[in-house]
Amino acid sequence: DDCRRKWWLSKVHRLPELDRGFQIYGNVIHAVADRFFGADDLGYDRKTKQPVELFPAGWEKSYDRGANPKYLGTVTPQEQAQIKLLVRKAIEEGVWVRTPGREPEASFFRKVADRIAIIGYIDLMLPDAVHDHKSTKNMTYAKSAGDLPTNTQLLIYAKECFDRADEQGRRLDTVTVRHNTFSKDPQNPVVRAVSNTVTREQVMKFWAGVVERAKEMRKLKKAGVAAEAWFGVAGPKDKKTCEAYGGCAFRTICGKVETPEKYRARIALA
Repeated sequence: DDCRRKWWLSKVHRLPELDRGFQIYGNVIHAVADRFFGADDLGYDRKTKQPVELFPAGWEKSYDRGANPKYLGTVTPQEQAQIKLLVRKAIEEGVWVRTPGREPEASFFRKVADRIAIIGYIDLMLPDAVHDHKSTKNMTYAKSAGDLPTNTQLLIYAKECFDRADEQGRRLDTVTVRHNTFSKDPQNPVVRAVSNTVTREQVMKFWAGVVERAKEMRKLKKAGVAAEAWFGVAGPKDKKTCEAYGGCAFRTICGKVETPEKYRARIALA
C-alpha cells in the first residue's frame, strides 16, 4: 500500500536491508510480552510451575522469528533499564492484563487468492479482540484510536479473529483492535493503550481490497521486470512515505544515487 516499488525491490528482487537498532529494541519488548502473557492467570510459568521470570538470563538479546532464530543484537544498558521501567508501567497501569482466552504470538495462515496466502503472528489474540505491541521514538508518532480502523495490519488481524470465531461456531459482529505503544523517548517513558472497534462489514470490504492487491502483486512478480528498470514500478503517492519508519532503505536508488547492483554490494560490505 505504501509503495509498490519498495515492495517490489524488497520481495521480488530481494534487496537486503541493514538491521536497525530500533527493531532490536522492539523485539526485546515483544519477547518480554510473550513471557508475561504466556504465563497462567496467576503469573506462573506453565512448564516450570514457578513464578514467570520476565527478565531471565539473556533477555536483553534480540532474535528474529523462525525455526532457527537469527541473532540481531543486544539493547544497551540504558535501554534495558528503560524497558524494565516501561514493562512495570504496562502492568501497573493495566495496559498488560492476563485476560482469559488469550493467545500470545498467535500464528496464522490465511489463503487470499490462488497460491497466495498471508502468514503472520498476532502479538495478542483474544476471543473478540487483537492487540499489537508497538514501540516508538516518541508519542508524536503513535497512532490514535481514530487511526486504528484503517490500519492495514490491524484489519488483517481482525479478519483472522472473525474467521476463527466462525470456525468455532461463534458469531462476532465487531472486533476490538488495539495498540499498546511503548515510547522509547528517555525524557518521556510512557506506555499508552488506544483501541477502537471494527465491524464485520468493514473488515470484509477491506479484505476484498486485499485480494485485489494480492493479484496485482502476482502480476508484478510475473512481469519479470529487471531490477535496473525500477523506475517502471510505481513509487509512493505521498513522498512522506519515503521518510516513514526511519526512512526507506531504497531512497538512494529512487534518488539515482546508486543502482540496485551498487546498493546490494554496499549492504554486503556493511
